[in-house]
Amino acid sequence: MNSTDGAGRAFDHRFWRIILLTAAAAAVAVGIFCMFGSARLRTLTASYDAKLSAADPYGGYAAMIDRLGSLQDENDRLTQLKGEKSAAYDAAVLNAELAQARYDSISEKVGRPDSVNTTAELRQLTEKYEQLSAQTDALSIRYMDAVASQPQDGKVAYLTFDDGVSSNTLRILDILDRYGIKATFFPNWHSGRDELYRAIVDRGHAIGNHTSTHEWSSVYSTPQTFSEEVSSLSQNIYEITGVYPKIFRFPGGSNNTKYRANAAEEWKDTDEETFRLIRQDISWLYINGYMYFDWNVDSGDASGHGVPAQTIIDNVLSGAAGKQRAIILMHDTAAKDTTVDALPAIIEGLKAQGFEFGVLTAESGSSQFIKPRLD
Repeated sequence: MNSTDGAGRAFDHRFWRIILLTAAAAAVAVGIFCMFGSARLRTLTASYDAKLSAADPYGGYAAMIDRLGSLQDENDRLTQLKGEKSAAYDAAVLNAELAQARYDSISEKVGRPDSVNTTAELRQLTEKYEQLSAQTDALSIRYMDAVASQPQDGKVAYLTFDDGVSSNTLRILDILDRYGIKATFFPNWHSGRDELYRAIVDRGHAIGNHTSTHEWSSVYSTPQTFSEEVSSLSQNIYEITGVYPKIFRFPGGSNNTKYRANAAEEWKDTDEETFRLIRQDISWLYINGYMYFDWNVDSGDASGHGVPAQTIIDNVLSGAAGKQRAIILMHDTAAKDTTVDALPAIIEGLKAQGFEFGVLTAESGSSQFIKPRLD
């Protein structure tokens, strides 16, 4: 081996050592860079999140999504409230002239001061407003009583059906369609049967209010429970059909005696002729734009189960004979199949007596057993 070969091998060893040392140094450098780069990335990310959090009062993107959901819920609630206000407005249209009179009276007698300087002034204004409100409520009651008592022209029969909706509702509607006449329904609330409430309205019939539950213990406990029963049913019907009922029938009629056993202690009558709770309920109905209807012809279909169809026919036709205006009480429940069976003969018999058929409205004269106190 000559000296040249030895020198070449020494060079090769040094060359590869340099390469290996360089690679090791590069690896160390990359590691150091990655370590510091990762720390820097974490620092930048934390800084970005902090800036985002500072700029976003709701605490970041996920919280912002939650906030948007809350805003959507609030929008839905406001939309519902708008519907409730619209329904309340529709009910108040009946007393538009009285509402205008209230506004005029307040504007004239109370005025519209830019500010109230003292508690005493505020108390005086409040007392004046309450006095005018009470006077207007009294006028509302007298007005609705006058409408209820107005004479009616012609010979008109009003077929009315209480306690629905039920499995017999569509059968009744089909018969009415066949004869081309309209009727009035006073339903209660039956959850999950929206299509039947809609069918009544869509086929051109009148829909009223017979309280939500028809439970004596709730309807006839206090004026508050009564108003809740009526208001909740009207709102449900409005949401389903777009119609806010303005006509009402008391469960058992306005002269029912069920309320005596169910009235709260402070509303029990000392004199059985006073009907104090009922009269209070009537006043609430009038003030809120409802007309209530009893009946002057009873089909007798509620006197028992399975009342024969012929008995129902005879009751209606004999009860309507000689009347100019017949408000006929019938029932729309699953148990009243014979009422539905009797309906065609009732319609034909009433036509033979010279009756036309109508639907009840808040402007119709009413048949009422109990009147509000007008003093």
